[in-house]
Amino acid sequence: MRSLAGFLLLATIAFTALAPAPAATAADTPSIAQFLKIRTPGTPVMLPDGSLLQRDWPDGVWQVYRVTPKSPGPDASYEPGNVTRTALTNFPDGVSRLSLSPDGKRCVLMHARGGNENTQLSLIDPMASGIAPLTPVLANPKVQASVNAWLRDGSGFFYSANEESPNDFYLYLYEFSTGKSRKVHGEPGAWGVAGVTQDAARVLLVQYFSASDTRVWEMDLKTGTKTDLTLAPKGGTASCGVVGYMPGDKAVLLTSDMNGGMQRLYLRDLK
Repeated sequence: MRSLAGFLLLATIAFTALAPAPAATAADTPSIAQFLKIRTPGTPVMLPDGSLLQRDWPDGVWQVYRVTPKSPGPDASYEPGNVTRTALTNFPDGVSRLSLSPDGKRCVLMHARGGNENTQLSLIDPMASGIAPLTPVLANPKVQASVNAWLRDGSGFFYSANEESPNDFYLYLYEFSTGKSRKVHGEPGAWGVAGVTQDAARVLLVQYFSASDTRVWEMDLKTGTKTDLTLAPKGGTASCGVVGYMPGDKAVLLTSDMNGGMQRLYLRDLK
């Protein structure tokens, strides 16, 4: 009896699995409008008051929003129905990226005209109560620029741009005390700043040649002297990256695929 009952149970399960599914009705079929509403907001960053700064595109164009819980406090909820969203930008062609200062008081936007990749740089107040006034840092539609790293006290930031040579990305430091930029590195190639010491005396540079050949340097900002920190096999190349300075700025965390093509984490003593 047990064997017969088991057989009947298996037969029922098999029949149910093979039976055709009910025909979908018009109400079950997703509409184009539903697909267009699917979106993936950018990763938020937290502001000093606990609100969030985020790129999103509810209207089809990437803009910057401040997201504030309706009931702030230790139990604040950021669920969609429990927040207030304030649009801070209204660029016709959207915002490509944003970069918030370490103290959360300033935000640099990267935005391009007509959807091209010539990203301009503009400053906004992330705590604005509505569309924030723009302070241009680099406003040349023929130039591509990108924020690299901030001074740790938030008094300035490094960016790369091909303003002086279309094929080369030099490095600049914008300081809020002067409201001006100055070039800190002008060698040909594709360069970026990946870290800065507490005293802003030294920076970590990444030099990009290809996906399998990326080099890391430390540079003294006063003298321009560079020290090669690249971790690569002798006579070969590797894809290296920077995590950052360790506390005290006497060692650096790096990544490299020099062993077997696998990315691993390394601690390099600067002595």
